[in-house]
Amino acid sequence: LLLSTFWWVAIAYLLASLTTQYWLLVVMVAIATAGAMAWHPLAMGDLVQRMPERKAFAMAIHGIGGTLAQVLAPPSVGFLLALLSWQRVLQVSTLPAILVGVLFFRLASMVGPPTQRSFTSSDLRDLVWALARAPNVKALSVLVVSGMSVMALTSMTPLYLQSVRGTSSGFAGLAFAMMVLSGTLAATLIGRLSDRFDRKIVSLAGLLAGGAAVALFAFVSWEWAFWVAMVAIGLSLIGIRPVLMATALEAVGTRETSVLGFIFALGEGVGAVGAFLAGLIGEIGLTWSLVFAAASALLAAGILATQHTGSEARSD
Repeated sequence: LLLSTFWWVAIAYLLASLTTQYWLLVVMVAIATAGAMAWHPLAMGDLVQRMPERKAFAMAIHGIGGTLAQVLAPPSVGFLLALLSWQRVLQVSTLPAILVGVLFFRLASMVGPPTQRSFTSSDLRDLVWALARAPNVKALSVLVVSGMSVMALTSMTPLYLQSVRGTSSGFAGLAFAMMVLSGTLAATLIGRLSDRFDRKIVSLAGLLAGGAAVALFAFVSWEWAFWVAMVAIGLSLIGIRPVLMATALEAVGTRETSVLGFIFALGEGVGAVGAFLAGLIGEIGLTWSLVFAAASALLAAGILATQHTGSEARSD
């Protein structure tokens, strides 16, 4: 399954580069994106099974590569577009997936066999029922609401920096990259801390600090405070994502890869509503989009404050 995701992505993007029909292009890109997303719960499920006592740290390490790619890919594509057509750029962008797909033929043997029996329809019902239990619903709700905050920020921050702050596109890209990178790199330390201490305290601190940092970012006028706020947003809201995912995994306590699939569907899918709502609010004022992101982070903190975690949730 892991090996198939590389070829899934590469073939879909190659087909997208050959079409001149807009909606067929959209469908092919959507299929390619689905393949890219399929990699994450599969790989993370294997990692947390290998390191059951260090779930948050394992997922934070996993996130570094993807985030570095998200930061480096846009300027790389921008440079290529100055030299090549978008079809050629799309074809060139499949090369990393193809190269790693070939390399993974040698690495696939390192992935162990499934640790549980085959997944049946009754297992699916049991998993859905486990996810629907009150403590687990709260854990997933925290993920979704905090995801809405992050999605609102990532969609509105570049526009806010240029339209409200009057920065150049280069400065906006630098500030955004710094925010994302600081959070991703800090996630390894934050994940390690949460594996050793109380996840709930670490998560609460991150959500509260993140909400305050976004509010500071929206209204502060001093340049030094602006940079502090950007770094603080990354360290808190982005840095605690692996911790929240580990909390949800431990709340359910079974079928790690399947649960991670649900988490991605909820966190990235439903959480994307945050970008839509932030855009609607941005029609009133882009500053209010950031207020919405801050409020979402604080709402997630409020939900988390009433949640039992870990063994408490399972005993309930």
